[in-house]
Amino acid sequence: MTTNHKDLILKKLLNEDKGNEKILFEQYKLYVKMADEVSNRRNDMNKFYVILSTSLISILQIIASITHEISTGVSVIIIAIFIIFIFINYLWIINIKSYSTLNCGKFDVINEIENKLPAKGFTIEWELLTEVYQYNELTNVEKNIPIIMIGMGVIILIINIIMFHLKII
Repeated sequence: MTTNHKDLILKKLLNEDKGNEKILFEQYKLYVKMADEVSNRRNDMNKFYVILSTSLISILQIIASITHEISTGVSVIIIAIFIIFIFINYLWIINIKSYSTLNCGKFDVINEIENKLPAKGFTIEWELLTEVYQYNELTNVEKNIPIIMIGMGVIILIINIIMFHLKII
């Protein structure tokens, strides 16, 4: 975050009046709580998309395993489910980016408020995680899951197409 943004945040939060420390600490606690709630919603969102994606893959596999011949109707259903699957995983990627941006904004504000507090817990923790422990941000891991799911879906679709062609199923 640039210095201009930091100054803007602090001016809006502090109003440059003395005696706001108690109010500032209450705002800090509120922001920390809101950041935690955003993280919880983000986890719930990820669970939702995992369940939805695996369910669609399962449906594709069930259709493939119970259908012995490909008809136009079955092909349309499989293609429609696969397109929905791709679209859902694309939405998942967009939501991950959205929650990541939202968390970044919240932690920028939290870190700026910490600059006016005696202890800088989040700032110190982040420095330790990134500099000492080489922490890999969850977003870096998280954003790959929908891509892996899409890859799995493509592989399953290709395998089923080959199996239908060879009439193995």
